[in-house]
Amino acid sequence: MTIPNTTWPRVQHIPVNGFNPSPFQTDRGCWITYRRQKGTYARGLSLDLETAETVELVLHQHLDDCRIVPGTRPALAIASFWNAPPRQTIAVIDFRPDQVSLLTPTMPLRLANGGKHADRRAEKNWQPFIDHDGNMFALYDAHPMVLMSPTQEPQTWKITERIPWKLPDWAAKLEKHARLSTAPIHFTLQTLLWFWHIKDAKAGYWTGATISNSRFPFKPMATTARPLLTPADASDVSPHWAPNTCVYPMSADRPDAGHVRIWAGDSDRTSIALTTSAKTLENTFEATE
Repeated sequence: MTIPNTTWPRVQHIPVNGFNPSPFQTDRGCWITYRRQKGTYARGLSLDLETAETVELVLHQHLDDCRIVPGTRPALAIASFWNAPPRQTIAVIDFRPDQVSLLTPTMPLRLANGGKHADRRAEKNWQPFIDHDGNMFALYDAHPMVLMSPTQEPQTWKITERIPWKLPDWAAKLEKHARLSTAPIHFTLQTLLWFWHIKDAKAGYWTGATISNSRFPFKPMATTARPLLTPADASDVSPHWAPNTCVYPMSADRPDAGHVRIWAGDSDRTSIALTTSAKTLENTFEATE
């Protein structure tokens, strides 16, 4: 990062050759998926994230922005194919001592009642999550919050709720669309936490977060009164989006009861993990309508 960000006092540079990381747990510890310009890869890490403990393994050559559904084991991955539609797909990660791969066939996803969104190939940020009762839902978009659930038809989801909520003033002034960054995770027993981003073509990425009720329909309750990450937090210019910069959150987790961590790509070059106390993060929120 080019300047200190007081929200995230701990920034770790993850020792992998790629960006946009997402962690998953195995019987052999913590692994992450990450991508380069083409392809998604996986590697095992030490518990402190300081050391890569395995060789790099190829997950899929035509897959990008792979995210792990929180709390799934074996890990359920959602990602997108860059070479052919349908773009969004979901698959279980097949983890073995000498290889890691997607169980085939992967399952392309489609939206049964998306209207103009049904064939919207540009939207690849579906974020499945599992609620308190073990039911799987997904957020399709951040603002308004678009909630999806699976149907009885194979690989077909439907939009069940569209819930408007008020963006904080700093985000509304950017006059851009807020898109989802991370899948919801449990913040407290009664609330979920999820991060979103705004892509500002004049500067880069801005990140905010929302707290919603942990029970269906997961209505938003509070949002961050100031940005949690700005274009100034990136360490370099993106090679694919010059002269802009971006810190792009991919996944969020709770390393322990008192902290929140986000896993992010730094300007399409490297992978970082940013950690803060739950209390510090909570103090950035204000009620939303």
